[in-house]
Amino acid sequence: MYETIKLDFNKIETERTDSIAILTLSVPEKANALSKKMVSEIIQATTEIETNHNCRALIIRGSSKHFSAGADLQWMKESISLNERQNLEEAQELASMFEKIYRLKKPTLAIIEGAAYGGALGMICACDVSFASDEASFCLSEIKLGLIPAVILPYLARKINPGSLRRLSLTGKKFESKYAKEIGLIEHTCNKSNLESSVREELQYILTSGPDAIAALKTIHQSIEDNSRKQSDATSKAIAMVRTQDEAQAGLKSFFTKNKPYWMLTLPEKWTLSE
Repeated sequence: MYETIKLDFNKIETERTDSIAILTLSVPEKANALSKKMVSEIIQATTEIETNHNCRALIIRGSSKHFSAGADLQWMKESISLNERQNLEEAQELASMFEKIYRLKKPTLAIIEGAAYGGALGMICACDVSFASDEASFCLSEIKLGLIPAVILPYLARKINPGSLRRLSLTGKKFESKYAKEIGLIEHTCNKSNLESSVREELQYILTSGPDAIAALKTIHQSIEDNSRKQSDATSKAIAMVRTQDEAQAGLKSFFTKNKPYWMLTLPEKWTLSE
């Protein structure tokens, strides 16, 4: 049985099918990019799902072809003119969204198809379990704009092995599902046609487990690995500071004007390791 949980969202869709809540990022014309409005709606939706005793688990997915392309371009453009205090407020709101997903006392499952870039990886890592189609692609692209993935870093660090996380965040290198599973970002990968059956199998295990015990166990897990609350202020301040510096300003402006920022270099073709 399908039931709409809330009607007044326009960036996401929420529904409940039997005991499973489904939150769908729903801006397909922008590859479900994260905007200020979407962040606010996700916070509202997860708050409501938390108190809905008919919901035993939450699925987060993207509509159409992609999970999420990361930050909305218009939101990025607007951030160029914000001062450090305004950037801090927006970063704190974003941090609150990831915390709401992470702190939810019900199991959370992310289903990834297509692109998952930037902040989308934080959402995936805030979930308990993630499923990706073999064709999905991932990227920590912030560094290419002179920015840093500060707010999502505590969540990434819980799942991705340290060496791979450092490499991917420093290079902005795109990678596929197979590698995402190898480094711990994704728990399950499969052919797109098998995604639903894989998720269904996982949900069946969840539904045959005690919901109060699950909530208690999630709290224990969080207390063991918990540092995100302590770090959220520091990470929010870090991205707010970086966004207002010359390097990030040049990176963002260059992205929209299709030019290279002053700090971007190209390795000479004749470069070698030998003298």
